[in-house]
Amino acid sequence: MTPLRNPFKNIGDHVIQKCIKAFFKIKDFCEPLGQVPLFLALHFYNTLILPLMDYCSGVWYNQSIVNLFEKFSLKYFRRALHVRPNMPTLSVYGKFGIHRVGIRLKCNVLKYLHRLHNLPHSVPAYLDYLDLCTLSVAGFDTWVSRALNIYNLFETETGITKSRFLDLLKHSVKDKIKVAFYKSYDVSMAVSDQ
Repeated sequence: MTPLRNPFKNIGDHVIQKCIKAFFKIKDFCEPLGQVPLFLALHFYNTLILPLMDYCSGVWYNQSIVNLFEKFSLKYFRRALHVRPNMPTLSVYGKFGIHRVGIRLKCNVLKYLHRLHNLPHSVPAYLDYLDLCTLSVAGFDTWVSRALNIYNLFETETGITKSRFLDLLKHSVKDKIKVAFYKSYDVSMAVSDQ
């Protein structure tokens, strides 16, 4: 019997390598990066780097990979701002007026879970989702159990109930969800930055 392989085991390293290549393309285009206007540096990030991190993140989400992405994003933004590496994380993101990458990726997981949950019951993907739910209830670690852990953490930190969260998703109020995640990160990062 062959052991099951995790197809997303090396996704973090692979995506980071792609992001580094994109970063060097940006550097080739405009050297030094610290001399580029902030809106242009953010535009480069949003068009060349962020899509790489975003792609399929609803499926492969893993906190250790997200930590790699956050570290890379911080290096990029600090270099674009031309500041020291010890500048507080929240200040760096605040200068660009954006949220952390982890918040975006968590939202992707929750949106993907919501999309699966609302599929027609005859679709094979919905049946697979039900199988994963059954395994999660039985105590196995599945993608659904990890996604529900993200949701439960979100609910305890923000106080937004599941029905309210689903209502926000239906009405595409992504910014409110991101703000709630950002507030929960705000507290945890304030402690880790000190």
